[in-house]
Amino acid sequence: MSLRQYVKFIVVGSMNTLISFFIFFICYALLQCNYFISMVVSYVVGVLNSYFWNRLWTFENKKTNLKNFIKFIFVYITTFIINLLMMFILIDIGGFGVLMSQVFSLSFVSVVSFTAHKYWSFGIEETKNAVCIDK
Repeated sequence: MSLRQYVKFIVVGSMNTLISFFIFFICYALLQCNYFISMVVSYVVGVLNSYFWNRLWTFENKKTNLKNFIKFIFVYITTFIINLLMMFILIDIGGFGVLMSQVFSLSFVSVVSFTAHKYWSFGIEETKNAVCIDK
């Protein structure tokens, strides 16, 4: 994987994390939805945004690949469940605030998501642990 591609993936992931948190905040704080509904809405928006930008910009893949999209969705379902479990533990058991719990959960889930997409969804493999630089 090229350094340029890696940076693009990080940019998309960062942008998606901010968008997802913003949507979560709007749903939870402004529209007063519970945190579960807020998470569902923010994840749906996040999945579509992330797939679009990673497919077209990061990996420059102009064709829709159903197999990769299914893998992509599976990763997001898995990370959604992890996020929801973390929210339940932090909020309902630990007594932490909802928004701070989501910041903490998203930080962890973002790393899991990045790793899964890098090595599985888009099938990116590192060659001898080296990062190549585009010319």
